[in-house]
Amino acid sequence: MADLRIMKVGAGFALVAMTCTVALGEGSELPDLSVVIGGLPYSDSGDTSDNSHEADAICPFGPASSPDVYYAYTTTGETVSIDLCSSLYDTKVFVLDTAFNVVGCSDDACGSDGFKSALPSLALAAGTYHITVDGWSGSSGAYNLTVSAGISCDVNCSDTEGEPCGTDTNGGCNSTPNVFGALSCGDTVCGNAWADASSRDTEWYQVSASGDITWSCDAELPVNIFILNNNCAAITLLAQGTTGASCGSASCTLVGAASDTYVMWLGCTGFAGFPCGTTNDYQATVDCDLPCPLDLDGSGEVGFGDVLLILNGWGPCP
Repeated sequence: MADLRIMKVGAGFALVAMTCTVALGEGSELPDLSVVIGGLPYSDSGDTSDNSHEADAICPFGPASSPDVYYAYTTTGETVSIDLCSSLYDTKVFVLDTAFNVVGCSDDACGSDGFKSALPSLALAAGTYHITVDGWSGSSGAYNLTVSAGISCDVNCSDTEGEPCGTDTNGGCNSTPNVFGALSCGDTVCGNAWADASSRDTEWYQVSASGDITWSCDAELPVNIFILNNNCAAITLLAQGTTGASCGSASCTLVGAASDTYVMWLGCTGFAGFPCGTTNDYQATVDCDLPCPLDLDGSGEVGFGDVLLILNGWGPCP
């Protein structure tokens, strides 16, 4: 799934060795190492409205042409947290290595409107990185950037998926032929959902159920979860949820489902930043609440209230 793009404008990254004028308290116009994060924690603010567009990464929404600014950070290897949650516009943040490969990207993760960006648990190998403050579509404005030690979390669950990291053995409608895992109501599955170098692992599980179907997960990486129909020729999204960030939880419910086979889908929200050997585990559960036809008053049990409703309707049907 190569839908992550680096876009070059004009001479683009051929100019990255040049220096440029940098406004005090703001990132640089180009990823030229002129604004350096010397240590953590670090915070800065600025406004991208008067900057130009140099690069973009998709995570997961389409190509954008927003102005962007850059910060350089060199590490010997660590997990960092990058936060734009208190910014004043629809932000995006992504991180490039010195070869301009995207190693982490976030679009909608936080803020009161949910449209701000954060990477709370980005594992970085030793090297120098360009932290990019960007926006969705053409959005720009005032931003507040914080870079600090990242959150570490551990999904304490033994691997029951049985899929080696780096492979995609239950790729569902993405596979040829289509291959699905199988779950039953009440089952919990544990595995990994890597994302690296513009590709990612996606999990597709078939469940035969009816009633209210809930698909939920805890994950060490940011994931989306979907409930889909079981038709690869015409996929329909029936319910969705997202953790928004690493070390989060997500849940979605399909209410009153007819008896049928449904697909539980799980995958990283982006296509980079979680290669094999990093924190990319998840634990997911499917629950089904079957309808109770004799629970006439909706109390969750069959009781005296249901008897009263039957007695009140006693007699010939109209």
